[in-house]
Amino acid sequence: MKIRLSAVTIALSMAFGAGAALADGSSVITQPGASNNANVEQVGNVGPTITSVITQAGNSNNADVFQDSNNNIATASITQGGNSNTGSISQENNASFVGATITENPDADGNTSTITQNNNTGALAYIQHWQDGNNSSITQTDVTDAYGVIYWNGNNNTGTIEQSNGSHQSATINLTTFGTPNGSGNTSFIGQTGDDQTAVIEQPGAQGGIATILQGGALNTASITDSGTSNEAYIIQVGSGLGLNTSDVVQAGVDNLAANLQVGEDLLSYIEQTGNNNIALVGQIGNLLESSVLQSSNDNQAYVLQTGMNYQSDIVQSGPSNVANVWQH
Repeated sequence: MKIRLSAVTIALSMAFGAGAALADGSSVITQPGASNNANVEQVGNVGPTITSVITQAGNSNNADVFQDSNNNIATASITQGGNSNTGSISQENNASFVGATITENPDADGNTSTITQNNNTGALAYIQHWQDGNNSSITQTDVTDAYGVIYWNGNNNTGTIEQSNGSHQSATINLTTFGTPNGSGNTSFIGQTGDDQTAVIEQPGAQGGIATILQGGALNTASITDSGTSNEAYIIQVGSGLGLNTSDVVQAGVDNLAANLQVGEDLLSYIEQTGNNNIALVGQIGNLLESSVLQSSNDNQAYVLQTGMNYQSDIVQSGPSNVANVWQH
């Protein structure tokens, strides 16, 4: 067991029991049983408030917390309950607020969690695993508000939220009611760079799906919801100006592909696929463009390209094996 606290005023005493250092810059560690490892380092100016709480129970858990502490609130908490878990929270330069929580209960199999939040002022990242071989990572570089959050509810899921140079950014992967089955074998990725972004990926009950959201610049919001099998959804949005870009993809059924690229401002795209083997590809470049694609049957294809200003496209495919092409410029 390795415990290292380099912030002044921290005193820690523990031996496979509970240890606590209280006062500004406090840390509490509890490790009953097995070969757990905890490493806490809280550097620099201590107070007002920097806190680390690690609780581990059983099996080969590892937890690591590092908080640079240029003062004014930090906090961190790792809770791991059983099996081969790994934690790790790193929160440098802590000005104003940071946060970060990793929870792997109950009966938490071979999960891996990593939260890194660099320059701060705002932030908060929250990861929760419930069973099986989940792997999640949140990285929020220069921050200014940001947010984070990954929930999982079992099986072989992989997450990843990256929010780079920031402003008001938020990202959620698998937001769902606790206790509701949340799929298996899913892969999710959200990457956001700059300005005021929001992204949500939900995969309730999805099998073997891929969901990816990439957003950069100005005002973008995107969501992917997949409850089917082997579906793929990709959203890329690059904003400009003060107009909000919105892209939503909803998938059920099997082997559907949806991709949306939007560059500009005041762009709106909605894709819904409830059948099987459908393809919907939408590209919008310009201002004040709208696209809607609804595919409720099988083996349909829809292709939309709109450039310029003030165009709208609506495609509804309710029978099988249809092909639709829209080009407006």
